[in-house]
Amino acid sequence: MTRKMLNSMIITALLTTNIACNNLEQKIENTSQKDQEKKEIIVKNEQKTYDQILNEIKQTQQTFQTQYKNANETEKKEIIKSAQTYINDSIIKEIFPAWYGTNWEFEGISKKPGKNSSIACGHFIGRTLNDAGFNISPEHLGQQVSSYIIKNLNENKKTKAFSNKPISDIEEFIEKNGKGLYVVGLDKHAATITYDENGMKLVHSSYYLKDDKVLSEPLEGHNPFADSQYRVVGKIIDENMVKNWLTDKRMKIKYCYLKEHPKEFPNHKCSDYD
Repeated sequence: MTRKMLNSMIITALLTTNIACNNLEQKIENTSQKDQEKKEIIVKNEQKTYDQILNEIKQTQQTFQTQYKNANETEKKEIIKSAQTYINDSIIKEIFPAWYGTNWEFEGISKKPGKNSSIACGHFIGRTLNDAGFNISPEHLGQQVSSYIIKNLNENKKTKAFSNKPISDIEEFIEKNGKGLYVVGLDKHAATITYDENGMKLVHSSYYLKDDKVLSEPLEGHNPFADSQYRVVGKIIDENMVKNWLTDKRMKIKYCYLKEHPKEFPNHKCSDYD
């Protein structure tokens, strides 16, 4: 075999190998694209509409209510614990995320989340609680100053005020009172803090520029919670609230800031729910 023939064979082999590699890379790329498309389709199929989320919660609530109605006292205690866990999980993991990205507006009272909707900070708390199955007026709760929102939901149980204190003090208070949902009253804002296996997050309808929407963010950082000098924190979804949820009892606005300041608010509507 001559050197010329040998070189020709080597060149042919290299070209064949290069073509095969290119074909293999193309197949891998196509497969990867198809896998990604499948994943995207699966994710889209798993996403539920807000109405679907609320319908599922309503159906589960009705099941809990039937069980509670027919249970003895010992069984009721267990049902309350199970319902409490379910309510917290439903709000933190389903209802709140559905509202992320919804616009903040000072007088926003949208009933559904979305880019074309808007919600004020207090109304966000009232609306999401109502959507979770609590028989409470989102509008009238949302009209209250933040400390009164907390007072109406837990009547100062497991509540503490902090003035010019580090965030670590609030974190310690929350850790002591356990995982769940907390409402936070700030200098000029109302928000919630979620505490679960993922830690603590500030979930609220933020009025800060560039972040003026419903979002979840760390407690530390540039936000109304970190910047506030006064903070009052109260844990909600306690036993009394759960019993209200299980019996569909109307949660009245017992403490009305508007009613207590008639000169500022002559046309208050709290009397409808006293």
